[in-house]
Amino acid sequence: MNVYNKKLLLVILISFIIVFLIVYFINNSLFPIDVVYTWAGENNSNNKRFSYNNELKYSLRSIFKFAPWVNHIYIYMNAPKKVPSWFNEQYKKKITIVDHTETILANYMPNTNSNAIETTLSEIP
Repeated sequence: MNVYNKKLLLVILISFIIVFLIVYFINNSLFPIDVVYTWAGENNSNNKRFSYNNELKYSLRSIFKFAPWVNHIYIYMNAPKKVPSWFNEQYKKKITIVDHTETILANYMPNTNSNAIETTLSEIP
């Protein structure tokens, strides 16, 4: 075994140990991690800026598959809150839908400014 192979084997071994430690600490984290999505709803629009291409659906699938350490997921959306058409029982157990009226004062509604909306995320119960 030449020097190059020994170095490569050492790098692979160290990489494996680092990945193992990361996964171990993530799965045994000391505090729960929540995820919050801001979502406008399932609107069908021809405008590329406002169109909905199931991004939320695929992102949630990725969290369920690749991020088991996520404690709870909140979907923060325009009033009235409406469950997406593709929700299943697995989603209903781990996801809470919150609308803007629950966190933004009435005199600031309706509000479509994403920066203003995001400042109220900490008010989600």
